[in-house]
Amino acid sequence: MVIVAKDPTKTETIVAGWENPSNALSKDGLYTRGYALHAEQEYSGYGFDLPFGVKINKVVVKSQLYATSSDDILVVKIWDGLAWYEKRIDKYTTPSIPLTPTDISLDFTNVTNWTAGKVNNIRTRIYYAYYAPASVYVDNLTVEVDYTTTEEKEEAIQETVAQFIKAYWKELSVLAVIIAIVIAIILGVW
Repeated sequence: MVIVAKDPTKTETIVAGWENPSNALSKDGLYTRGYALHAEQEYSGYGFDLPFGVKINKVVVKSQLYATSSDDILVVKIWDGLAWYEKRIDKYTTPSIPLTPTDISLDFTNVTNWTAGKVNNIRTRIYYAYYAPASVYVDNLTVEVDYTTTEEKEEAIQETVAQFIKAYWKELSVLAVIIAIVIAIILGVW
C-alpha cells in the first residue's frame, strides 16, 4: 500500500469572493478568506503521476479551515477528469463547520470508480454556499491517495500461499503421497 499526499500548485477564480486564494496552496498557517456568497475558487496542478493498473483504495481531501459563524456553509468539490463531486460542510454535517482552525478530512473514495487516470487529473474547488454574514477561512486543500501496486498484490498473494502451505504442510505432504500412489497404480507401476 502506498499513500501519497499532494498540494495544488495553481489556483483560478471561478466566481470572485476569495481573498488571497493562493494561501490555500499549502498548509502553512496562511488562509484564503471567503467573504462573498457563491464565491468559488479552483485548485489544480496536484502532480499525481500514478502508474496504469494500480488499485485506488482511498481518495481524501484534507484541509485546515474554520468559519466565523456556525451558519456558514462551505462546499468542497473534487474533479476526476469527467465530473465534479462535492461534500458540504455546515453545522449539520460530519465534520461540521468548525469555529476554530481545525484539520478535517473529506472522504471522496466512493463518489466514483477511481482509476490512476482519474487521480492524475484531480482538481478541487471551494465554494462558499452561505454566509451569515461572516467569513470562512481555508489554509490548504491537500489530496491524499492510498493505492496498491500490482507488485504489492502479487506479493500479498504469494504471502497468503506461503502461509497456507506452512499451516497445512503435513496434510499437503500426506495428500502428495496419496496422489503419487494413485498415479503409480494407474500407470501400473505399483
